[in-house]
Amino acid sequence: MGIYISSIEKYNNKKQLIRWDNGIYYPIYNSMKRSNSLEVGIEVDDDVYEELYKKAVIYAKRRAAYLLKDMDRSIRNLRTKLKLDGYCPEIIDCVIDYLVTHKWVDDRNLAINYIEYNKHRYSKIMLITKLKEKGISSDTVLELLEEIEYDESVALDHIISKKGYDANLDDKQKQKAIRYLMSQGFSYSDISSRLASFDDFL
Repeated sequence: MGIYISSIEKYNNKKQLIRWDNGIYYPIYNSMKRSNSLEVGIEVDDDVYEELYKKAVIYAKRRAAYLLKDMDRSIRNLRTKLKLDGYCPEIIDCVIDYLVTHKWVDDRNLAINYIEYNKHRYSKIMLITKLKEKGISSDTVLELLEEIEYDESVALDHIISKKGYDANLDDKQKQKAIRYLMSQGFSYSDISSRLASFDDFL
């Protein structure tokens, strides 16, 4: 027995989104639809179905490789991108397994590189927030921050220096500085302690 086509919808000018009665779906090129005489409701032989499925996986892998060409991405980010490209969960899982096996994606390594590059710019809270937006769990980030021996005071000193905060600030500027540093994820106690060396800063 073969597999039936449940629906075929226009995806864009070059592709159609094909859905099968087994729940699988993915985009195919218009030329593939024509060459295989694919129409809604028809039964497709198993060998033709398998060939189309294999091609869909190949195209999904190529899409993932393109997405990874210019920047590292988390597994969650790639899943989201491939889902938006019209691929079903089964194909996405297949692609992610392939990428992980070949070490093309590594959430842990992505997080380490991000922390190393930004550890002098962000507080612990900000690093967790930024990496969470990329799909990295808070637990993973906290674990890596401990391994890397991240020192939040270095980031705080860097921002204070970069913003030019010193003892010459007036009261209004001082309060603005404190609010800004707190907005960046630093605690009031840490800010107070760091700025205590400034005469009458607080």
